[in-house]
Amino acid sequence: MANKDHFIKTLETNLTQNKQQLEKVNQELTTELKKNQELTTKCQEISQLEQARLTLEAEATRLQQEIKELAQKNEKLIEDYHQTQTNHHEQLRKINVLFDENAVNYETIDFNGLYSLLEKTRNNQQLTQQVLNQIDNYLENNF
Repeated sequence: MANKDHFIKTLETNLTQNKQQLEKVNQELTTELKKNQELTTKCQEISQLEQARLTLEAEATRLQQEIKELAQKNEKLIEDYHQTQTNHHEQLRKINVLFDENAVNYETIDFNGLYSLLEKTRNNQQLTQQVLNQIDNYLENNF
């Protein structure tokens, strides 16, 4: 019986040691599981951040293309503006030449001077029209 008691005691000791080892492994597994869950969460966050980065890069590329297109449109508008300015200047020069033959050689056209010439011409036309009207009235009344 002593052998039997000794055998039972050895089995109980082994069982207790196995339970302790099992609890320790269980705790280690629980700790590893928590670490695994944390890593999974971090991986998901990294994946979301990577997706956000890709979205931002795509948006940045789109905005850079839009900026490039706007710059091209701006260059075209500036070119058109300069062409319009040149055309207007040439038109003013042609008008000015009608009143001043030397205007062909002028580097720039003095708009105020041109306006003054036009105003004088209009006043002369009005004066001429008044004189013609007076002549017509005189002729009607006297002949």
